[in-house]
Amino acid sequence: MSQASAQRARMSGRSRKILFIGIVVAGFLLLDPFGLFSDRGPRRPGMSRQEIAPYVAHAEEAARPADDFVLDYARKHQVVFLGTLGHIRQHVEFLIELAPQLPAAGVDAIAINLVRAKDQEELNSLIGAGSKVEPDGRDGHTEAELQTEFDEATARRLLFQQNVFQGYREYLELLEAVWRHNRDSAPGDALELIALSPEFRYEHIRTQEDTQDPAVYRKVLPDGAPDDFMYEVLRAQAIERDRRVVAFLTFPHAFTRFRSPALADEMQRLGFDTELSVGNQIYREIGDRTATLFLHGPWPDERLPSNMNYGAEGRLDAILDHLPPEERAAGFTIPGTPLAELPIETGQYAEGYDALTLGDLTDGYVFLESLAGYRGLRVLPDFINEENVEEARERFPGPHPGDRSADELQEFFRGEARAFDQSLTSFD
Repeated sequence: MSQASAQRARMSGRSRKILFIGIVVAGFLLLDPFGLFSDRGPRRPGMSRQEIAPYVAHAEEAARPADDFVLDYARKHQVVFLGTLGHIRQHVEFLIELAPQLPAAGVDAIAINLVRAKDQEELNSLIGAGSKVEPDGRDGHTEAELQTEFDEATARRLLFQQNVFQGYREYLELLEAVWRHNRDSAPGDALELIALSPEFRYEHIRTQEDTQDPAVYRKVLPDGAPDDFMYEVLRAQAIERDRRVVAFLTFPHAFTRFRSPALADEMQRLGFDTELSVGNQIYREIGDRTATLFLHGPWPDERLPSNMNYGAEGRLDAILDHLPPEERAAGFTIPGTPLAELPIETGQYAEGYDALTLGDLTDGYVFLESLAGYRGLRVLPDFINEENVEEARERFPGPHPGDRSADELQEFFRGEARAFDQSLTSFD
């Protein structure tokens, strides 16, 4: 092993747990994409044709193109939570394709937790939304219309300020897609991005012992419990302003009716008196004017080293296998249909429940493709560099990495992304 490889291995081992905990708290993943992967990967149980037949029959009849399905929900609901595992390339690409179509469906904004809420004004300036400018008498033109090139440097900085390991190509492409839409559209059709993320002060974590100390975590999270903070932002930006919003968030934060015991346990462990996700809190306030749409992906399951498994014991993927290839990017309403009765017997969602079904989890389910086709996000080159390496060390989401170089931190970032991508390839 080279000296650089040995250093990276030591750093990975030392920071692995805090990266998991920090990401859970930050609301990006409930899974640990940085776990030790082994041959004990996900295995899909076999299902008889008789068992799956009624579900397949309904799916074949009820399937709607995925984008049309989401747009229809957006027309009928004030806040639609588009829930994702996180870090899956196709999920972000789907949102990028969907974004320009949202204004025609009456949607005013996409809510994301990729940028700090305190950076909202700068985000508005980047994408040309939220304000009008008239520097040369051109009344009614957005700032984006006056920009001929996307400001990639600012976009990178906004992602970095939220998390020093947030530099993914697809996130940059999302910001650019919204900027491009606003540049090319009439002012009344502009699309905003609502920055939901609280601030994370990871510089308070210096040692491994700090990762187990609730008092330290309350310093890391000066804005309080992340879901409570995101709720207040979304309430102010969507409900109080009577705007339609699509919120692209990871689970469990995107759940509206379903309450996750895992989230409640984690918040209690960290000393926060909250049990509800942001989606739960929005549902409590506006009821059926909000909905959860579940993007097909791996589900959390701590029995496996990767913490990921097939959803609903593989039944969802069995349904997908039986759909014609041209109909596999499809959405389905769940309540009141045979799909609502699909049992969920294992995995994290089932914990704490005697009987759970797909209808308890979500209002809609969206297939994009089979799990075997999914890939992870791609790391931006030089996201951590000589100009920001000192800040990256201080804001490293774990015990302080010492004097690691920019190249070492960047390679650590790439290595974790590769590990997650590799875990996705274990789905057959």
